Amino acid sequence: MAGTHTRFPNLDGLRFIAAAAVILDHVEHHKANMGLPYWGNTYHWDMIGRLGVLLFFVLSGFLITYLLLEEERDTGRIAYGRFQMRRVLRIWPLYFLIVLLSLYVFPALPWMDMPDLPADAITTGRPWKLLLYTLFVPSLVPSLAGAVPHAGHLWSIGTEVHFYLLWPLLLLLVRKHRLWLAVAVMLSYPLGMRMLGSAWAAVAVPHQQLVLLYWSQANVESLGLGALCAILAFRGGRPLDLLLNRHLFRVAVVAAVILVVFGMPLGPRAYKVGTFLFGFIILNLAVNPAVGKPLEWEPLRYLGRISYGIYMYHLAVIVGVVNVLLAIGRVHDVLLYPLVFGATIGVSALSFRYFEGFFQGFRKRWLRRTG
Repeated sequence: MAGTHTRFPNLDGLRFIAAAAVILDHVEHHKANMGLPYWGNTYHWDMIGRLGVLLFFVLSGFLITYLLLEEERDTGRIAYGRFQMRRVLRIWPLYFLIVLLSLYVFPALPWMDMPDLPADAITTGRPWKLLLYTLFVPSLVPSLAGAVPHAGHLWSIGTEVHFYLLWPLLLLLVRKHRLWLAVAVMLSYPLGMRMLGSAWAAVAVPHQQLVLLYWSQANVESLGLGALCAILAFRGGRPLDLLLNRHLFRVAVVAAVILVVFGMPLGPRAYKVGTFLFGFIILNLAVNPAVGKPLEWEPLRYLGRISYGIYMYHLAVIVGVVNVLLAIGRVHDVLLYPLVFGATIGVSALSFRYFEGFFQGFRKRWLRRTG
């Protein structure tokens, strides 16, 4: 039976910050798509939302890797099947709920209309779209079967599911050089992008453009960095001591804020810089006692615990809230933002307790039985 898993301070709160960045991006983008006044530059909001997702990925790589290493230490092995079942019961129910709502329910609701996209465009080819979602390749749905805008954000879930399938197997295969394994995973992303974008790949790789599209969304660089930080945290020693520095941590936090506010001129480099800053910040928030617990405020921790639901429901909530405010002629940020955040948090809290909670209860009972 596995021992009690470590709970790291601050990381729940950091999850909500990541989710909030994505919501801000999607609110401003939806306002622009609807022809409403919006703040700033949509490319800047793109960057903020993307950085929020990368923060999610680094966190996922860190937490999942540490969980696997901890299980191996406590039981002498990584139980691949049990790990996958835990992930299935945590991720799949809400994922497929959003898929089904986006394909079969939202297109029939007038207050869920999207601009310049008739409902029949969403419902066309639904069996093919459902198959692609079932294979966890949401990033390929628009190209192969047509857009499903209410589920557009699910591409990141496909990336995580595929990582969860492969990463434990790699840890089982490589036991002595796992730090280098994590580095190799990180390097595979830019090398893969360069290779798949080459003239050689255009000839030699079947469906090269689709493969390149899939790989461009894979973000294994950020997942690998999170895994690398987890391995360092788990092993301890001199390399970890060099990275745990409260003064450098403060510099990194300030740098991350500056990146979010002024990072647009960096272009794609902003994402690489952000990924490494996030890794350093997560490592210190998790295991550096000198940093303290700045994100352990209980309401913030709770929002982090329900952040999966916040991420999954927020896009539908944005569409619904904007359409309702348009209908009553009251589209203003003073109303829009509180309603979007309030409704998203409310729906997510109910889901966490009654829908996701049902499957989590089943998971706990199953784990006790299979001990």
